[in-house]
Amino acid sequence: MSDVTSTGWIMFAANIILPVAVFLSYYFQVRPGGRPNRWAGIRIRVVASSPEVWRAAHRAAFRWERVNVICVCGAAVICLLTLRSWYLVLAECIIFGGYVISFLLNFWHTSTMAGKMAHSQRRHDEDRGS
Repeated sequence: MSDVTSTGWIMFAANIILPVAVFLSYYFQVRPGGRPNRWAGIRIRVVASSPEVWRAAHRAAFRWERVNVICVCGAAVICLLTLRSWYLVLAECIIFGGYVISFLLNFWHTSTMAGKMAHSQRRHDEDRGS
């Protein structure tokens, strides 16, 4: 482990800390007491439109984030144990880039689903009001 560069350690830490932080954020929002707040969760208007949409959106995001955290953290640990020097930095950067892409796809899927759910709720409320 002594031949791991500081950049390798920084990228390894980023590959562990970011997925775990996002995972925990989604986890605490999925729990029964989770509702729209200012500090954590998916912070877009459509998701915060109602507590039901908030919880459903975070439940959908949490489902995919469990896979992300296992795959990304596992790959980062395997790379740290097997690679050295610039190979480790390159592998950790590729893993980090893959996580960012996966995170953005998860965010897009969740916001699309929340938008459809909010639209459905609005339409249902309008039908009941007429």
